[in-house]
Amino acid sequence: MDYVVYFEMISITILVIIYLFYLCRSGLDLRRNRRFYVLLVTVGMVTGVDLAGRILFQQVGGDASAFMMLISTIANMGLLVICTELYSYFCSLSRCQKKIYLVLEKIYYVVTVLIGLGMLWNVRMHFLFWYDDSHVYYITNAMYGVVLVEILYLFTGICVLLYDRRVFRPRHQGVIMVGSALLIVGLIPLQNLMPTRFRMTYYVLSCILSIYYFMIHMADQHLRQRGGCFSRVGMRQVVEEREAYEEDFVCVAVNITNIFSIISVCTEEEMRLFDLAISKRLKSIGKQCVIYQSHSSEYVLMCKERKMAEANCVALRESMPGVLRIHDRNISVSYGYYMISFADASFREGSFYRIIAGLRRMAKNTTDHRAVIYYDGQVKEKLQQELQGIQKMNEILETDRENFGMEFIPIYSTDSDAVEELEVESYVCLEDGNRIWEPELWKLAEEKGSSKDMALHWWKEVLDCAREQRIWERGIRLLHINVATLQICSQEMIDQLGKLLEEREIRPDQIVIEVFVDQNVPEELLQKNIVYMQRKGFHVLLDQFGANICNLKNILAMPFHQVKINVQLTNRLIKQKQDELQHVIHMLRKQNWEIYLDGVDRQDRGSMLREMGVDRMQGERLAANISADQLQCFLEQKGGNVS
Repeated sequence: MDYVVYFEMISITILVIIYLFYLCRSGLDLRRNRRFYVLLVTVGMVTGVDLAGRILFQQVGGDASAFMMLISTIANMGLLVICTELYSYFCSLSRCQKKIYLVLEKIYYVVTVLIGLGMLWNVRMHFLFWYDDSHVYYITNAMYGVVLVEILYLFTGICVLLYDRRVFRPRHQGVIMVGSALLIVGLIPLQNLMPTRFRMTYYVLSCILSIYYFMIHMADQHLRQRGGCFSRVGMRQVVEEREAYEEDFVCVAVNITNIFSIISVCTEEEMRLFDLAISKRLKSIGKQCVIYQSHSSEYVLMCKERKMAEANCVALRESMPGVLRIHDRNISVSYGYYMISFADASFREGSFYRIIAGLRRMAKNTTDHRAVIYYDGQVKEKLQQELQGIQKMNEILETDRENFGMEFIPIYSTDSDAVEELEVESYVCLEDGNRIWEPELWKLAEEKGSSKDMALHWWKEVLDCAREQRIWERGIRLLHINVATLQICSQEMIDQLGKLLEEREIRPDQIVIEVFVDQNVPEELLQKNIVYMQRKGFHVLLDQFGANICNLKNILAMPFHQVKINVQLTNRLIKQKQDELQHVIHMLRKQNWEIYLDGVDRQDRGSMLREMGVDRMQGERLAANISADQLQCFLEQKGGNVS
């Protein structure tokens, strides 16, 4: 048996091993992986056909020039196709967006088809190559043109790789360059032009592909979570590629809304089985390579068409189990769904993830667990406002041209019926004229990870405005500043606020820090920092009492000295149940807290509220908010023109 057969059998073995590895691991749905798969199959098919032809030729023997001609035609056509696929593979590796390279790819495929037809016609006309009766291989000058075309394919492919060097590590790029140079200098001329033909072409090709696989593609196949779905990193890679090529796709997301309840009752082994059960159900709907676990509680199916996405969404809603049986225990599962097209984000990865975060939040908070949230209508309008708000916050942090808007709320004393304190509220103004107010503004900052930076910037603006307007010299005793709990989660932030006051010669006891207690900061840490602020001289007020209070006992144990009753609770109790309002005030008085009442509608209620034990009152109907431009006029009327 000719020794070339052994080389080709080894080549087939290498290619089959890589093929099985690739299929078993189900690589990410990336263009470079798809092109590698096509290249792998192409080389395998060409090698297999050539191997089968050589074995049959040995069996036929005798005068077999026509048979040898057919085998050589298939081999030469196969190498031309392989060079074309290598160019496409190099384009996909580099994520090149230059139109000239994409146009060349189409031109190369057309040229390959034309040359392939010519090679088929050459079997009869012999204008490229032929065998004589002695089985000697001859070529014409036209065959040199075919070789130059194949070299051109690989050379332009190398140029594409050099276009963006940031895509690869240097050693990856070096190995690809060496492999390409080996093909250009050695394999292609020897395979097409030498009379004896090169015996190790497919063996070397299979070795090169194996190196490409282990160096580039194997890493993509290990980005998996416990359930076997691809991780958030894998999803980001796919999204980045779609953005580079401006290709649309549709995401169908499944959120497990009660994941924290499940985690609290399940062991680590049970959570592993839970993930496997959920991913198994998802894989029955979509292919494994398009399912991503973007968070511990969220799975995403990425579909190429909206019609396919809608069909998958319907199938998911009908098939996702409401109860899972794990270790002889029933685990109840509730879901939230949303759907979004990448084109909705105008092919911008950053805005796409920002929109997804908003949709995820809505899906988790929905009460209808079979409803699908679409990025449309009011949902789209709300999320677009959030995007504009984040953009404005970025501009505020990065430039001095953009600032917060501010309005001041008069706070009346029930004893004197005079404005003795002011509360400042911030907002950012969007391009359409709408405003994003606190606390939504701070929520966006927290999600963006810039809560502390935004707080420092805002504190500077508020304190500068208060100092310029000389509010304390004009009869204002205290200035109220609202903060999110994350903004005071460290004593360092409190110290920085104290430093800002010291630089502006403002005493801490002239500032009231209004804190809305939520679940973002542990109660022990919050209590510690409240005491720390009070030692620094700040007044610390519990804001929004009556809203989002999960444990009244824990709230009353907090070391506050002041409390503000929520506007909704005030409106309901004043109009309908004044006895209950009296009871709430009495309960808070027992804590020795000063009581502020928000939502008071008339100033003549002052005497009634004073008898109840209320110290301060405020409300939109009691007094309109004062804009920053109107503040000077208001203060001059109150405290005179301070020179």
